[in-house]
Amino acid sequence: MNSDLKDLVCRTRSYRAYDPAPVTEETLRELVDVARLTNNGMNMQELKYRLVTGDEAAGLHTEVRWAGLLSVKLPPEGSCPPAYILICLDTAVRSEAASEKIDVGIAAEAIALAATERGLGSCMLGSFDRGHLAGTLHLPEGLIPELLLSIGKPAETVVLTDLPADGKTAYYRDAAGTHFVPKRPLDDVIVR
Repeated sequence: MNSDLKDLVCRTRSYRAYDPAPVTEETLRELVDVARLTNNGMNMQELKYRLVTGDEAAGLHTEVRWAGLLSVKLPPEGSCPPAYILICLDTAVRSEAASEKIDVGIAAEAIALAATERGLGSCMLGSFDRGHLAGTLHLPEGLIPELLLSIGKPAETVVLTDLPADGKTAYYRDAAGTHFVPKRPLDDVIVR
């Protein structure tokens, strides 16, 4: 296996604190360009992307619920993401179908990997009021928000760890704010 790819996957984590340095619309366009080239069910290409930067991004972090397993306020004060990419289903191309969720996941992971490759971080956010977000971002009729990705230079440390003895997969933070993500061993996820 290509160790560079595995390293990129391991570095592609969900970041919930960002440096305030802006992310340009051109950078977001480059990330979406990677996503548009990914595999897609029946090659329908039903996904559209709304790029969010600047003042518009500054208010967007309150539209989503961050890290439901943690009791701390995220993102921390002064660490909100400077940009977002909203993945939408274009119902004029394809009405909701089972494979559409798969297409969203493939596109989102491609964006996350491409962001990491450029020294940025991301977090996939699905816990938001779709109708309200569509109104806030003035989406055209027929575009349904599916997944929001925060984008920016990470301002926190995320560490992959072995699954603890109790078998719990819940992520957690230590007193210093380091975010730990337990992962099951390889032999536990392979069916024999």
